[in-house]
Amino acid sequence: MLKLSITKEQFELILSGKQKSIIKEAKKHWKKELLEPTIIGDKIFYDVKKIDTLLISNGLGENKPCLKIECDSLVYDKKSSVFKFQLGSIIEANNIELSEDIQEITKTINENLQQLLSTTVSNRHTQATGLTKLVLENIKTNIEKLANESIEQINYRKIDKIIKDNELLFSEENFEKLLEDNKKLEEERNKDHLTGLKNRRGFDSDCETIFADKSNRSLLVAFIDADKFKSINDTYGHDIGDVVLKEMANILNKFSIKNSANVYRFGGEEFILTLLNKDYDFCTNMLEELRENISMLRIDTGTQLISLSVSIGYTIGMIDRRSKDHKFFIDRLIKKADDGVYKAKKNGRNRLEYISLLVDE
Repeated sequence: MLKLSITKEQFELILSGKQKSIIKEAKKHWKKELLEPTIIGDKIFYDVKKIDTLLISNGLGENKPCLKIECDSLVYDKKSSVFKFQLGSIIEANNIELSEDIQEITKTINENLQQLLSTTVSNRHTQATGLTKLVLENIKTNIEKLANESIEQINYRKIDKIIKDNELLFSEENFEKLLEDNKKLEEERNKDHLTGLKNRRGFDSDCETIFADKSNRSLLVAFIDADKFKSINDTYGHDIGDVVLKEMANILNKFSIKNSANVYRFGGEEFILTLLNKDYDFCTNMLEELRENISMLRIDTGTQLISLSVSIGYTIGMIDRRSKDHKFFIDRLIKKADDGVYKAKKNGRNRLEYISLLVDE
């Protein structure tokens, strides 16, 4: 856990949820504290350390106000020479005088949690799912008010932890249903609702599990971009554009299942495919087959059939378990794959381009 001292104004903004990040100048102390050198080949890379939790304080002495808060990400901006801490949910607050409004909201949250527990206990032999869902909705609503956050930013893991910590108070049936409901909420947040594929948040979540499995040695990241998609939207309308994305996603999904890969919609007409523990030849042949399959796709616009092609950039990285900054590794792979897409489009589109992780281009 990293300790940070900030101004009173910043502290109050973070507490109210109006400020979600902290900027620190990249002075010598912070570089030593937050950067870790990694040698790959004959080059030295500086990885940003993984910081999960921050202890933020304002003032001096034992009774100073402080917040224990999740650190969602830490980025080192070399150009601006700053470190940026992206803040998550507040875990614990000490020595803080809350306003009457916030105290009332906090009281309501605690009452909702107690209702959640008592409801499931008193309904051991009945179907309590509907009511517990309502209680969870009340909790979410009050967390929104307290933190001034949107539904997308709420930390459902905390609700999950509350349930797990009180497992003995739940009947087995209700306990399983509550965990399943919470799992479904997480899955919804990780899904792109147009194509049904996982979204960028789903990608980030899956990447965390890659490093937990010690048998994983390498990772392919392929960036797949539909060629001249803007022209399709401009000529045939966004409804046809959506149809194109759905059909493309359908091919990608079937292809990923066939090859034990994962595929995600990254935004707009951009998709990412990942695959573990395969060599260059296998990945190249697989992606070439994918490109050909998409090029054979025909979309009925109502007046004519239109075709589609994709430009694919890809790279393969060896997983270095000495590095603690997994995000830095993933970001480098994405950047190289994106560079490959740019090169493919520059060289005529409808093609593959491999960019080595060890070569600057």
